[in-house]
Amino acid sequence: MLIQYHKHLLVQRFGRQRAESMLRRAPRLPCVTSTLWETALATMALHSVEHPLEVAARQPQILGYNWLAQTEMANFVMLRRCLPQLSPGHSVERRRQELMKLYTEAEVDDMVCREHQVLATRPEVWHMALATMRHLGVAHPERLAFKHPRMLRVLWLTPSRLAVLLTLQRWAPGLDAA
Repeated sequence: MLIQYHKHLLVQRFGRQRAESMLRRAPRLPCVTSTLWETALATMALHSVEHPLEVAARQPQILGYNWLAQTEMANFVMLRRCLPQLSPGHSVERRRQELMKLYTEAEVDDMVCREHQVLATRPEVWHMALATMRHLGVAHPERLAFKHPRMLRVLWLTPSRLAVLLTLQRWAPGLDAA
């Protein structure tokens, strides 16, 4: 009964043709809960994988890993095994472009010189940090973060809560991080 329910959820999430193809390639997939699927999709999004649904449809075994039980580096290594085209430089460049939406190129260069790990931090963490500072009443959180870029690295949520928030934001795009 539970396996049929999970198959039904797969069809809802990926469509009938994709779900059938996924089940042929990963017959044990119905034994995996939908919570793990959503976590896997959120983890791929956090690691700058473009079109996580399409990637999961092509490589359904990705959906069976327990992504929250591992460190971020272990997740990245696992993604590299499944997606050889993914490189650390790809993630860093995408994060740099995301940071340049908030700051000028010169400001980003200055921030990276002062805090090398700022580009190793996921953009969701930056946005969460800025939203939390706004929620706490900081007048200009972007300026404060520019002066002290380490503040952008503060993880205000646990990874599992961040995955839940990302899933909620996907279903309700206007949802504010704070």
